[in-house]
Amino acid sequence: MEVLGPVPYARAVKKIGNEMDLALVDLKGVLSLADIDCVSWKGIGKPLAEEILQMTFDSCDRLLALHSDHEKVHAFVGSIT
Repeated sequence: MEVLGPVPYARAVKKIGNEMDLALVDLKGVLSLADIDCVSWKGIGKPLAEEILQMTFDSCDRLLALHSDHEKVHAFVGSIT
């Protein structure tokens, strides 16, 4: 089982960051309980270099902003039809 969808994945990445002990990361409200279990079982490799971590966070922010814009356009189009 994989984390479903890019939006929950990006939110989880931002929440976890470089934390190696997932017991210290509260993922409730970010992922479903099944996805939290999946992420916990898979574990984490090694911490990312700070520059790579920042680029990763920037990419997640862009994805989340695009998702937000998509929802706004969808709501607008729905309101005029």
